[in-house]
Amino acid sequence: FRRGLKVLASGILGVFVKDLAKTPEGAEAVYNEAIEEERELYRKACNVLNRVSGELQAAQNNLVMLQENKKKIEATCERLVRDGRDNDALLYAEKLGEVNGDIERAKKVIAEYEPYVAEAKKAVNFREKRLKDLDKQKKDTVNDIKLAKQTKDIHNDMDELRRDRATHRLLDAVNE
Repeated sequence: FRRGLKVLASGILGVFVKDLAKTPEGAEAVYNEAIEEERELYRKACNVLNRVSGELQAAQNNLVMLQENKKKIEATCERLVRDGRDNDALLYAEKLGEVNGDIERAKKVIAEYEPYVAEAKKAVNFREKRLKDLDKQKKDTVNDIKLAKQTKDIHNDMDELRRDRATHRLLDAVNE
């Protein structure tokens, strides 16, 4: 019984919502809901883009720092070799190996994040376009519904004016 009542209620509610959506106010409410959902998706896409872009920027900054550090280590290593301090130069050569490994890892991180940034930009652009399109559709649809309603009202008024009244027909009969 409850399931049947639920199906019946949802059916009646569906018909009511469809009828309400045919009015300018109802259509505007439906579009407002769709626009709000799209705004939420747009905000999420922007948040993802900001997060991924930040991670990429951090990785790029880390790479620049590592490359600068590598140059300093190489310069120090060369100076130590020139000064004949081979043991110290070996220690710096080991540091250079570690920095080279860090540089390769930073390059991998950058390579991983770049496609995500591009995809997030596409998502933001898509959601922004979709939001603008929905806003335009809302305005066009609501205005079309208002115009159709006004036109129907005018048409009904004109029909009423064109109709012969029973009194006029009786007058015509009397005059004949």
